[in-house]
Amino acid sequence: RGPDDRSPSLADGAVATIVFLLYLMYPTLCRSSFALMMCITVGGKSYLLADLQEPCYEGRHLQWFLMSTIPQILLYVIGLPVFAFIIIRKYAKKNRLKHQIVQFRYGMLYSGYRVDCWWWDIVVAFRKASVALITSWLVGALEIHATICMLTLSIVFNIWGNPYTDNIANDKANERGQKLLLLDTSANCVTFITAWSGLFFLLYPYCE
Repeated sequence: RGPDDRSPSLADGAVATIVFLLYLMYPTLCRSSFALMMCITVGGKSYLLADLQEPCYEGRHLQWFLMSTIPQILLYVIGLPVFAFIIIRKYAKKNRLKHQIVQFRYGMLYSGYRVDCWWWDIVVAFRKASVALITSWLVGALEIHATICMLTLSIVFNIWGNPYTDNIANDKANERGQKLLLLDTSANCVTFITAWSGLFFLLYPYCE
């Protein structure tokens, strides 16, 4: 790191790369963590979707659920957002979120939000984990309805919380915040319409 404490070092680059990769992999990690919860009911009994000869939540499956699924949920689904929250909060208390090195390392987790909404990415992580849980645990119409409900709440909280626009910021920053809010809300709306469209395939599977 340079003498001015503003030139990123090799370690800073490594941290930024790890943060970037974990951010991209988080939805996949959530989905993988919930994989052993994907069961289907056949003849009144629940079986693992990946292996219909394996009864769910008994015998070998219960052992793997306790030894693999729960630790993954604690480590990845809950642990990663909480760990990121603790790190960002540490720098927020020191008023160092604008520091060049901090932004270089962790900026993608908070730099798009208002200064007082640096924590908003944990809300986004909760939304991703919730959708992964719903699509892994529930099946049929209940899965679609739960997904639509979750996305509706996400859209409402996103507009109500408005984490991008700062009223005391300049016009250029407010315009940027409004564009980010519109983009995020539009993405949620597209996902909502996609999930809602899935109802037609469930209600009319043969397009009759």
